[in-house]
Amino acid sequence: MSDVLLDRVTKTYRRRPALQGINLRLTAGTTAIMGPNGAGKTTLLRLLATAIRPDSGQIRIHGADPNRPLELARIRTRLGYAPDGNDLDTRLSVLQFLHHVAALKGLDITERNRDIEQQIEALGLGHALHRQVRQLPTGTVRRLLVAQAMLGRPQLLVLDEPFADVDHESRHLLIDVLRRSSDHLTVVLAGHHLNDLAAIANRLVILKAGTVAFDNTPADLVAAGLATTNPDDLSPLEAGYLAALSDRPRPEPDPM
Repeated sequence: MSDVLLDRVTKTYRRRPALQGINLRLTAGTTAIMGPNGAGKTTLLRLLATAIRPDSGQIRIHGADPNRPLELARIRTRLGYAPDGNDLDTRLSVLQFLHHVAALKGLDITERNRDIEQQIEALGLGHALHRQVRQLPTGTVRRLLVAQAMLGRPQLLVLDEPFADVDHESRHLLIDVLRRSSDHLTVVLAGHHLNDLAAIANRLVILKAGTVAFDNTPADLVAAGLATTNPDDLSPLEAGYLAALSDRPRPEPDPM
């Protein structure tokens, strides 16, 4: 499986740059996108999900160009996307919603039933199958959004804020599913829960004002935190995160 590539990607809204010359190569495993509000996280994910196009630069998703209609259609058959869906407002039941999404993805009835059954079990949705989606608590909605993104066995899974406002049970289920999924596909997720993201990601990308401020492993971010002055007694991970966003030069860690 080839990589997901972003080459000098720029996106602007109303003359305000959301992303500025982003270069990334995303490979199999889990990449967590972090940064403060307005840093460009959701814009980056929407670009990867082919929901919007860049103003400049190129994106290649497993070798395909989303600017070409035939290749875009092929990309979308291998793509799972879960937006930040707190406002998901539908009278469909959980089961109806999953069948609706599976049909939109072009799954035949055999694939549809198999995939839906698998995701219901993996994400603990059996208790809510006949409840309207609009009536569900946030944690269940987050699990449902990940479940629908997983239908069709995608190669690229893009998740926006999967851990936001979820209960302990939902967080545990989501982390377990995403850990297992990263063995065989490319997972890109964004959020603010630093510890959760670092626990499941093998790579962290921190955005600051639309640019990449850090791109490395969680262990490297911890090492950066240990090398900083930490008057607030933050964890090394938190200190590394703040150091990545700081305008001050970061000290180099001591040589081993």
